[in-house]
Amino acid sequence: MKIGIIGCGAVGQKLSKNIQKFLSDEIEIYAICDVDQTRANEVARSLEKSPKVYQDYKQLIKDVDFVIEVATGDVVPDILYHVTKMGKKLMVLSVGGLLKVPDISKLIQESDSNLYVPSGAIAGLDGFAALKHADIRQVTLTTRKPPKGLKGAPFLQKKSINLDLIQEETCVFEGTAFEAVEAFPKNANVAATISLAGIGPDKTKVCILTDPKWTCNSHEIEVISDAGRMVMFTENHPDPDNPKTSYIVTLSALALLEKFFEGIKIGV
Repeated sequence: MKIGIIGCGAVGQKLSKNIQKFLSDEIEIYAICDVDQTRANEVARSLEKSPKVYQDYKQLIKDVDFVIEVATGDVVPDILYHVTKMGKKLMVLSVGGLLKVPDISKLIQESDSNLYVPSGAIAGLDGFAALKHADIRQVTLTTRKPPKGLKGAPFLQKKSINLDLIQEETCVFEGTAFEAVEAFPKNANVAATISLAGIGPDKTKVCILTDPKWTCNSHEIEVISDAGRMVMFTENHPDPDNPKTSYIVTLSALALLEKFFEGIKIGV
């Protein structure tokens, strides 16, 4: 399978190297693309088999079978548009960007494309799949991160919240998943993921907490439905090169790719 990777930041670099390390017989990293051309060239040179470096991701999409987005939510709608127009497969890691696409299910169904969203920093999406035909009444996400994992968020600047002054557990945001993605575009991919898997971004409730004593990123999800109550909790180490995301995110994307080539399928 010939793939192209859009985005050469910390996650994109790790994912590229892991693909070549663990899936080199099944996957060829044919091309990469980044707004920073110098960084893209450096990543290409660092890989065992150097991919082509593109300036235009639209051309990259045209030349590969499978596209992996590891860039930013702002470009996701345009990438999705071109992927569906060309009938390619797409994996999105900046999941919050998908909430900006109206009627996304209809868009995919009317195209020859497939859209893949990794579990990312959480567990339990198989539970959402199992509850597809049950009546899910409530979904609540509580995210806990150290202050450095939230720095630079537009919501904090808008509300004049100084993270350096916080000395104990503090709730910095309460709202819907859609509002969370707008407020914390680099911190709310989990909120976007569970809202797409569950009852939608306007009905999914989100609370974001921070405390300088915390060293991990954690996510607690509660789902109440006719089938019962599910509670999922994950506590992840931040990515050492990008504290806004969790180390497991890259591993999750790799695991999803590996599923394409596994003979035994485990889980819903």
